[in-house]
Amino acid sequence: MKVLVIGLGALGSVYSCLLKNKGHRVAALVREPMVEVIQNQGVSITGIWGDHETKLDEVVSDLTSLEKVFDLILLTVKSFDTGKMAQEISHLITPSTYVVLLQNGYGNSALNPLGALFGVNYGKLAEVEHTRLLLESIITEIFELLAVSGQETLWPDAPTYLRDFYGKMVPTTAAHHASMLQDIQKGRRTEIDALNGAVVQLGRKYNLRLPVNEVVTAMIKAKEQFINAR
Repeated sequence: MKVLVIGLGALGSVYSCLLKNKGHRVAALVREPMVEVIQNQGVSITGIWGDHETKLDEVVSDLTSLEKVFDLILLTVKSFDTGKMAQEISHLITPSTYVVLLQNGYGNSALNPLGALFGVNYGKLAEVEHTRLLLESIITEIFELLAVSGQETLWPDAPTYLRDFYGKMVPTTAAHHASMLQDIQKGRRTEIDALNGAVVQLGRKYNLRLPVNEVVTAMIKAKEQFINAR
């Protein structure tokens, strides 16, 4: 299978590395400064997926230099870049091409923003009583929204989800730091509008107040402004 991975951040690196090591032909689109580095050093991952490394078949910064046919295109760009990137890859999409978006979803709306606000890893957030309360409040509000909107998930309610959250998700990502924290540290725009911000907006559609998500969204937006004003 011929695969194109757009972006080699955390998700892009995992998928490109694992797919290449399974025998697929993998190309990647990255920013220009990273092309030579990745060509020379390859891609490596560690953590919950194990330790893996590989050399990709192609690493480019310009889509025009790629072959025209791919079986699978994985988009791992930030949510606010999706529309622009979809237009840029349109000439590579055929009736037989699968395009998959791999982005942060509502399930990250607790750990990601709180990790950015407090500057600690996910394990620390789950250890401290006060941040546990915040995590659980964010998640409970999201399940309130899901119930009102009629959206089903693999978990029937917040308590059931929280058992998996603390029992499976947090232990395997305890040492991880939020991608949103990295964005703030580097003065980049965050995805808060696609996470807690989107939760708040959808809540308004159903006349549902979600105060914890509202406050978290406002705090991240304020932090963005303070960092960018320096």
